[in-house]
This record gives sequence, C-alpha cells and structure tokens, in this order.
Amino acid sequence: MANEPLFGDNRPYRKQWGSTHPGHIVFLVDLSGSMEDKIDYVIDALHQTCRSISAHCKSNSGPKNRVSVSIYGYNYHIVQLLKVDAIGLSKALLEAKKGGRPLFNKEEEAKPEFQTCMKMAFDKAKEDVEQWIAQQKAEGRTEIPSPIVINITDGEPYEGDDISKEEVFEKTRQAAMALMNVSTDDGNVRIFNVHHDPTISDPSLSFPTSQPTINENMAFLYQISSPMYEDLLDSAHTFGFTEATIGSHCMISNEKDVSRVVSFIEWGSSK
Repeated sequence: MANEPLFGDNRPYRKQWGSTHPGHIVFLVDLSGSMEDKIDYVIDALHQTCRSISAHCKSNSGPKNRVSVSIYGYNYHIVQLLKVDAIGLSKALLEAKKGGRPLFNKEEEAKPEFQTCMKMAFDKAKEDVEQWIAQQKAEGRTEIPSPIVINITDGEPYEGDDISKEEVFEKTRQAAMALMNVSTDDGNVRIFNVHHDPTISDPSLSFPTSQPTINENMAFLYQISSPMYEDLLDSAHTFGFTEATIGSHCMISNEKDVSRVVSFIEWGSSK
C-alpha cells in the first residue's frame, strides 16, 4: 500500500513536476470486448487529457519535458498505445490534428476484444515505472516525483476459465500492490481506478473512506486504489469531487455519468 501520511517536512508527494524533475503518468486502458460501446469516449477522454498535459508543458520557447506519458491497452495481451515525453506528446497531438483523427484508432491498435487480463497490465505498469525511475537516476536527477497510474476498466479481472474468481482477484491484487510498493523519495507509486459500466444496476461510488460491501468488484477496486493525500485534495474538489477527503481511496465505481468518468481521468493527470 502507499505510504501512510507523514508529518513535518518529510511528507510524501510534495515534489512538483518540472523540467528539472519531471513527473510520469501511466494510463492502463481496458481493451476487452465489453469496452466496444465505451471506447469512443475513453479515446476522447485520453485525447482531451493529453492535450491538457501538453498545454501545461508549453512555454514561450516551445514544449518543456515536465512530464512523460505511457498509455497501454490490455486484454489478453499488452498494446503500447503511446510512450513519450512532453515534446513527443506535443508532436503526437499535432500529427493527429493534421490527420483529422484521434490519438488512437479503435479499429486497429485500440480495438476492444477478448478478456480483461488486468494483472498483466499492472505488471507492465510496474516494469514501466521502474524503467522510468532508473532513467531519472541515470540522468543524475536527485528529486524524482512519485509516478501516477490510472486504470480505466468496465469489468473485473480475468485470468482464464480454469482459475477461480477469488484466485484472479488475489493475483491481480498482488500485482497492484507490488506496483504501489515501487517508490521514489517522494513516496510510493499511486494507483487511481475508474470503473464505468452503465449496464450494472449497483449504485455508483466515488472516493470511499472504507471498503465497500455493495459487491466484490467495488471491494477489490478499493483494495488496489491509493489513498488521497492533501497534495491533490483541492484539485479533486475543483474537478467536482467534493466527497474526496484525506484518506479516501482514489476510485470511482459503477459511474453512470460519462462526464464524471472523463473528469476523474483529467483530475488524476492534473498535478
């Protein structure tokens, strides 16, 4: 689990992203078959979020490498949709604009199909952030902001028909916890989870302060979502998540309102 709150001058998650100590965001996008009727707004949300990230990295002399972004799709395998620094992100957005297209093609690299192999996605995110941290150290950076991972899904994890749901949850939980145990001197990697499936009749839930008992999927997402720290609390409220408090877990589940899903993705990338 992510670090418990500290007091004094050594509190975690204090390092601001900048050219001398850039941040890093990893998006994990469920590309299972059930995402077919949701992939359009997810691609739109990611495109909008990437534009916002790019805008925050611009200066009078052009884009500055204040953050890097990795986006991976997952079903039965991992698809690297994007892996760039801020300059590369600016170029990718410009090429998409010139071509009159979104960043990703839902008929090709971002095509929803197969099952939700979420454990593999967390394993890939761990590999990604470890490589990024090693690169920062190799480049002589002594202040390394903690990376953020945002997982977007409409379902529960899957590992095969011969594995029980309980085993799948546990294997995936262990992979997520291993990811959250990766750390810099700014604190542990944080995982934010967004679950959106309008077909489910269960009530929606956002930023819970205790493990939900509505269903096992909500309980699972709670277990693999990082707690809220004060560095992001004001921005969460600004994005409309007034229910967020210190210690509440950074997740939304069974959200029926697409605009709230998009806001959560943007909020998680807004540091």
